[in-house]
Amino acid sequence: MHTYEEVAQTLEVKSEDIEKESTKTFLELKLRNIEAEIFKIARKYGITCIEELDEKLKKGKVSEEEVLDDFMELDYYEAKKDKMLRASSMNVNNKVLDLWSKYPNQYIPILYNKLKQNCLLFVGLNPSDNKKIPEELGINLIWKNREQIDIEKLLEEPLVAKEGYPYFKRFKEIADEAGEHWEHIDLFFNRTSKQKECKEVIYEKDEKLSDFAKKQLELSLELIKLANPKITVVANAFASDLLNKEEVKEKFNYAIKFDNNCGFGTICFEGEKEIPIFFSSILTGRRPLDKHSLKRLKWHIKKALASRFVRI
Repeated sequence: MHTYEEVAQTLEVKSEDIEKESTKTFLELKLRNIEAEIFKIARKYGITCIEELDEKLKKGKVSEEEVLDDFMELDYYEAKKDKMLRASSMNVNNKVLDLWSKYPNQYIPILYNKLKQNCLLFVGLNPSDNKKIPEELGINLIWKNREQIDIEKLLEEPLVAKEGYPYFKRFKEIADEAGEHWEHIDLFFNRTSKQKECKEVIYEKDEKLSDFAKKQLELSLELIKLANPKITVVANAFASDLLNKEEVKEKFNYAIKFDNNCGFGTICFEGEKEIPIFFSSILTGRRPLDKHSLKRLKWHIKKALASRFVRI
């Protein structure tokens, strides 16, 4: 059996890069197998999760004797899936921290706990450097003090922010009206409240993406695939433009096309299904999307949820 070092020597690449990709591939394969088992049981009862099967039991639509074995099996697979999703998120987080060690930044990057799947995914540009929530959690964001950081507390930050930070208010509003759960990530992990400063990190002088930016994008797109959203909403004009650049799509092997019949676009990663995607300016802040455009976006998202892209 070949070791990472032997393969790396043959291919003239770093052994740690092979190890990281191997971990990613292993987790993706295991997650796909678990999801396939869940899908078989879910399709049998016309449900999407164990809570829905439990609800059918309570309403007497199915008997306990009829579903007991499947219920226990579904519970087992959903617990395994939960662990795999956390492991996959932590794998990305470790890559982000490793990236920061090579491209030192003033602040510690944003990290994500287990992402919700099959919901509305809102995508921003980059996290704010607002220190209010980190300080409430006892987190010092300065990168040079990273050895003192409690990773579990850092993973709480996005969860607490979604509950109390005004920036997320409209995401919740849109999801509630659509009757869906929601999740949020940013394309970049570096913290700054000024888009100009973020652009200085993202772009080189000739307005080409820096290596630092490319490596961040690779990881955020990995998170998007991991979330497997019903619909993606890119809630930032600059982020929207960036994802639509031909060189970016070619670099990261995804396609974006507009469906004239449905009236919205789709994004498709290589070998994956098409997912409805909406590109917008920011929904909150100094110059947010106006209320009329917001109303149209809500309507369009509901239409997309009923489309063939989501129902399949």
